[in-house]
Amino acid sequence: MTAEELKEIEHTQDVEQWKQVRAACRQAKESYHKLEREFRQAEGDVQKLERDIANAQAALDQHRENAPTPDEFPTDEEIKLWKEQETELIAAFEPLRTARGNAIHNRENLRLKAVRAAAELENLGHAERNAREKAHGNKLATGWQGAVTRV
Repeated sequence: MTAEELKEIEHTQDVEQWKQVRAACRQAKESYHKLEREFRQAEGDVQKLERDIANAQAALDQHRENAPTPDEFPTDEEIKLWKEQETELIAAFEPLRTARGNAIHNRENLRLKAVRAAAELENLGHAERNAREKAHGNKLATGWQGAVTRV
């Protein structure tokens, strides 16, 4: 094989590597955007649950403000009914708090995955630029020079 043929083979390999890196970049980008959408949805879920909890708290507060007072001379039945309603309002908090805790956990899990995906995308972006420069026959920066530049 001549030097010319070797150079052509090497160039073909560089181009193929560049294509593979581009495909990986595209997949990483799509994965990141998917995680970003899922995170926004999870954030909305948490906010909705927090509103529901605030509404339940407001209903409980209003109920407690309307508690029968001794000045009204409530009957035993009225006191019992008021306490039952209060118990129901308090019991409504538990599933909401549990759901909010699960939603927050899900949101933060998605946040971490999105951060990792963003870092992977950035790294692949650097690899793509290097592969592109190599496929175009340019020399890559070395050592402290950092980003891809022609030397």
